[in-house]
Amino acid sequence: MKRWSEEIMTDKMKKTAEDMSITLTKISISLLFIASIILIALGPWVVNLVIEFPSPFFQGEIRFWVLLLLGYVLGCLALACIVHLYRLLSRIGKNQVFITQNVQYMRYLGWEVGTVALISLFMGLTAYLPMLLVTVSCSILTLIIRVIRNAFGKAIELQDQVDYTI
Repeated sequence: MKRWSEEIMTDKMKKTAEDMSITLTKISISLLFIASIILIALGPWVVNLVIEFPSPFFQGEIRFWVLLLLGYVLGCLALACIVHLYRLLSRIGKNQVFITQNVQYMRYLGWEVGTVALISLFMGLTAYLPMLLVTVSCSILTLIIRVIRNAFGKAIELQDQVDYTI
C-alpha cells in the first residue's frame, strides 16, 4: 500500500519544464485577458490620450468616434484571440497536440489577427498613423500563425496515413 501511494505522489510531483511553461503561459494569458477588459472599459480615456496627436484624414468628433468604435472592435478581437489561445494551450497541456480542433483554433487565430491588421491599416491611414506599426506586426504574425497551422494540418494528415497503414 505504501508503494502505491508513493508512486502517486511522485507522479504528481513530476511536472516537466513544459508543464511549468504551459502553466506560466496560462497565467500570462489570463492576466492579458483581464488587462484587455480594463482597456476596453477605459476606451474613451485611451482615445483622449491618442487624439492629441495629428491625424492623416479624420478630424474632430468623427475621429474620436472612429477611434473609439474601432478600438472596441479591436478589443473584442483581442478577447477572442486570448480565449482561443487559452483553449489551444489547454489542449496542448493535455497532450492533445496534433488534433483537428487545434488546427481549427489556429485558423480562427489567423483570421482574427488578419482582421486586426486590416482594421489597424484603416485606422492608421485615416485616424492615427502609429496604428500602421500594428498593421505590420499583425501581418507578420498572421503569416506565422498560418505556417504553424499548415504544419499542424500536415502533421495530422501524416498521422492519419500512418494510422491507416497499420
